[in-house]
Amino acid sequence: MANPTLVSSGTEMTDIFLKGIVCPYQLLIADSKMPEAGWGLFAREEIPAGMQIFRAMPVVSVVSSVGACDNCFGWVGSSDPFKPPIHLSMCISCKRVKYCSKASTLLFGEHIPDSNRFQGCQRAAWKRHHKKECTIYREIDNHVLEPKGDSLAIRMFIRLVVLHQDGQLTENQWKAISALKSHKESIGKSKELGLPAINSDIQLLREVTQCDMSESDLQDLYWRINFNQHSVDSPLQPHLGSCLVPSATLINHSCDPNAHHLSEGPELVLRSSRKIAKNEEITISYIESTQSFEERQKVLSTTYAFGCQCRKCTKGFKEQGEILTGNSVLDVPIRSAKSKLHALLDALADGTQELDGVETRMREICSGPFAGKPWPINASPLPALYEVLARKFEGEQQWEKALRVWLKIVYVIDPLRYPERLNPHRVEHLMALCQLEGQISQMSEIDVGVKASFRKIEAAMPVVLSHHHIQLKEDAAASLGTNHVIFKIAAYYVKVMDQQMATGMRVPVSVWQSDQAKDKRKERYEARELELLKWADVDLTAKTI
Repeated sequence: MANPTLVSSGTEMTDIFLKGIVCPYQLLIADSKMPEAGWGLFAREEIPAGMQIFRAMPVVSVVSSVGACDNCFGWVGSSDPFKPPIHLSMCISCKRVKYCSKASTLLFGEHIPDSNRFQGCQRAAWKRHHKKECTIYREIDNHVLEPKGDSLAIRMFIRLVVLHQDGQLTENQWKAISALKSHKESIGKSKELGLPAINSDIQLLREVTQCDMSESDLQDLYWRINFNQHSVDSPLQPHLGSCLVPSATLINHSCDPNAHHLSEGPELVLRSSRKIAKNEEITISYIESTQSFEERQKVLSTTYAFGCQCRKCTKGFKEQGEILTGNSVLDVPIRSAKSKLHALLDALADGTQELDGVETRMREICSGPFAGKPWPINASPLPALYEVLARKFEGEQQWEKALRVWLKIVYVIDPLRYPERLNPHRVEHLMALCQLEGQISQMSEIDVGVKASFRKIEAAMPVVLSHHHIQLKEDAAASLGTNHVIFKIAAYYVKVMDQQMATGMRVPVSVWQSDQAKDKRKERYEARELELLKWADVDLTAKTI
């Protein structure tokens, strides 16, 4: 692979953006090969799949959820069974933010000194930014902070101005923020960005914060935040908030990315989805990359003011799983069918659609546009329909139907939709399958009706469940890291199941876990897996609905 071209001040920019992040690999800031992308982040050495590329604390971050701590991002609905429950207390002055009652060891961008180790999150935030921020919140109109499209960027803007005025940002941090692109030249082209209203809010905030920066500079700062922010996510609770991590802003978008990012508390972690070659640019997807070519281009244009020209997008309507042809005449019945599928998805999601017969209806809709030629099963919005259907079946305790659909998702749809096994969505779906299998096993012990429903696969279920947890543990470690709750849960159940199996076989756990025993277990699993898939009528070779 050709060497990347250094930016004009490459060494300086590398020091500014990458200083202070935890990074086991050598990285380089250089000119991106992607049209109009500017700088990019490159690997200076090969990075294997499933590795942590870097982790970094944000310069600034805010929560969007009323159920999360605005300092450490602890979430009251956390699915981590290994941590104590989180209780939140609201700031009684501004009534805008909440903080957890636990002691905090993190103070946005740096570790709290040992002398202050046991101060709570509220005190830590108050000392750093919220004392002034709280006053600002009380003085401005509610409409500025309403939970709408730009509210998180506005709140990060306020917090960043406060931190800058108080000298809380390092010289490097401010240089990195100042070097970010605001994309102001693209802003006026997109009506969705609401430019006039936001400029009016910024003018008001300049007066309230008594900021000595010019209005033009403040507008630049706001759009730098707006275009370069990243989502803070938690397991089972997407988008807890937003953060600004300058080093992460260098990672360009691709609909065929080689990396993905996730959150651990307020920290942003970047991991490789597949092997990244030396001198290859590191990319992530800013959007749901499994959408159709047309849908992806529309979202990127309206949200980020650019069109993607990655390897996947250059194929246009010829990419794998694409239904539209690009021909305005031929696409009329196809668009009609997609519209019907989206209507079915909406009805299914809001509970107005009966569950029985949904899959038959999906096939009927897809049978017309290509004169009987079936659609790829991973064509949008079919995967979303299957996932909502599976969760609806679970909610109504229709365990058999739920299991059949989840098996189809994990074994057939996901490998086509997400070719990289370490894609986080594949790991999350495998986790959902494991949870359902575990629930069915528990219900079978106390409910004779459930036990009778699964009598044909009674012997296969525990064997397959055990192997699915082993696979989940391995995939979660590589995709999400060993600090992630999904890995912790999988590791716990693998340990429990190994102990149970060893006890049942009357052998030590060490014998059960030996290489010789693993080979026999693999053979046993593969036979039981085929038995389960046959029962669920899952065809591993199927590529169409």
